[in-house]
Amino acid sequence: MAAPSSSNARPPNYWPVAAVVRLVLAVGLALATLYAGYYRAGYRWRQDPSYHRFADNRSLGPIPNAGDVLSNLAFAVVGILGCSRMFTYERRSPLAGGRRWVRSRREAILGFFSSVAMIALGSAYYHWTPNNATLVWDRLPMTIAFSTVLSSVVLERFHPVFGSRTAYYCIVVLGTASVAWWHYTEDLLPYFVMQACPFILYPISLLLTRKPPTQAPGTEWKMLVCVVLYALAKLAEVEDKTLFEATHHIVSGHTVKHLLAAVCTAIFGSVVLYAPNTLPEVRKQQ
Repeated sequence: MAAPSSSNARPPNYWPVAAVVRLVLAVGLALATLYAGYYRAGYRWRQDPSYHRFADNRSLGPIPNAGDVLSNLAFAVVGILGCSRMFTYERRSPLAGGRRWVRSRREAILGFFSSVAMIALGSAYYHWTPNNATLVWDRLPMTIAFSTVLSSVVLERFHPVFGSRTAYYCIVVLGTASVAWWHYTEDLLPYFVMQACPFILYPISLLLTRKPPTQAPGTEWKMLVCVVLYALAKLAEVEDKTLFEATHHIVSGHTVKHLLAAVCTAIFGSVVLYAPNTLPEVRKQQ
């Protein structure tokens, strides 16, 4: 039998866990210090009141802002189908394509698809009556979904310790805290950082790391597609009125944003759902 090629046989060169922890603490302390100076200087990235004025405010029967409300059904479909597929795999035997995830992986998958389903409810609630108070319930489940992306795929390229339950829940708590911080201080910066981190760090991770055994073939391309879709969704959000007028009032930019983001969550869902279940073995090698 031919020996495996070196590119396939060589495991990723992970840093020691202690070094990773020290680096994370150092970066976290540096960011916290910079933010403390920014905040004490009186700077705030406040939510622009015009954000709540969307281009398409047409109603459909009793549903106000129908385009933006109903387009959230796409998130519900992705979230419900993802949870259903996960439970279906768990009920099957291994010979019939069944899967048995390690606890941290299972909780991340379930947390992701559940939060995507909750995005549908939170975002629909917000678009029914757009204001800062309802926007909290739109952003909260989104942050949990972003936390899963950050923990389970992006940071795990640097070290498998980031795929642990502790790391996952720490990132979820940080994301939730960023929404609470915005709500009580009106400063969007921490929330924006938590949202943008996965999509900024992933292309960087491709340059600095090799694919870990915890990720399935094709993960890199799928994640790059997610990065592009995220950028297009943000662009559609900014050009809400422009797209609404360009399509002769058929669809607004914000509705397009919802649809692009739902496709993005579906692609990422396939990444975590079909990832190899090898996290414990990776840890044993460290």
